[in-house]
Amino acid sequence: SVCNEVIVKQEVIPAKGHTEVVRDQKPATLTEDGYTGDTYCAECGILIKKGEVIPKGGVIVSWVVEGETVKTEACKKGEKPEYTGATPSKAETSRYTYEFSGWTPEISEATEDVTYTAQFTAIGKNGLCVEGDDTYWIKDGVNVTFPGLIRINVGTDAAPHYHYYYFGEDDKAVKDGDYKVDKNNGLPLPCYKYRFDAEGIIEHDEDTSKNGICDGDGSRFYYIDGVKVGEGLIMVDGSYYYARTSTAEIVRNRSYWVTKTNGLPIKEGTYKFDADGRMIINGFVEYNGFTYYYDNGKLAKGFTKIGEDYYIFNAY
Repeated sequence: SVCNEVIVKQEVIPAKGHTEVVRDQKPATLTEDGYTGDTYCAECGILIKKGEVIPKGGVIVSWVVEGETVKTEACKKGEKPEYTGATPSKAETSRYTYEFSGWTPEISEATEDVTYTAQFTAIGKNGLCVEGDDTYWIKDGVNVTFPGLIRINVGTDAAPHYHYYYFGEDDKAVKDGDYKVDKNNGLPLPCYKYRFDAEGIIEHDEDTSKNGICDGDGSRFYYIDGVKVGEGLIMVDGSYYYARTSTAEIVRNRSYWVTKTNGLPIKEGTYKFDADGRMIINGFVEYNGFTYYYDNGKLAKGFTKIGEDYYIFNAY
């Protein structure tokens, strides 16, 4: 008023304050953090209080095999995770197989996200190892130094079928050609030259049980484990035969120059062989200071009557 008199006294009305409402709440799970939510005024929309993160209740466990994540799972904190998938495996190589040996790091109570990686123990192979065009003989996954002649039974114990390989000083199997065996490791095949196929196997008859003089390829040959062997002079049932050193074919029904006598009491020279391949030789023979007697190609042994006389010949 003009006179400054109070006509009506004013009354202070107290503020009611904000009406709080919480938004964007989210409960925590094993794998995701939660959120308490933000507090707003329902009337004016102002943000009154920022919410807080609620830590997730678990951890993420990943299982990795050979670079591939094969399983991912959640696990409560404090619990020990357990892998329930198929047993991890690793592809074998030409030299090694692999055996699952566990996980790294060592499995323990879960406190944070973790990745476990499968570990494997290498187990070296033994025997033939083919790598590209080369073939090796290995032991525990490593090349054997200069293995020499090796025999492998690719059949069964009851019905063996043998393959022979020859590994040279470079540790590789010789292949596709004629090669001289210098180290036979006491195997039946002597240290001669043999023909090897493209796989490195000595060429042989389909029947590797052939041993001695046997029919084959339209003639008769001397075999050892189905392999033709040019053994030269051999004795079978007291008679001499000659397996040609070049082909192993038994000389038959002809005269032939005998050069490889293998320590038998026969001098080098030309001899006749009958239709069955037996050497035709009769009478006394002097060899290296000793006297031998042959009757129709057979070597006399023990107590022997010759004409009207009796002789004793060593039986060995």
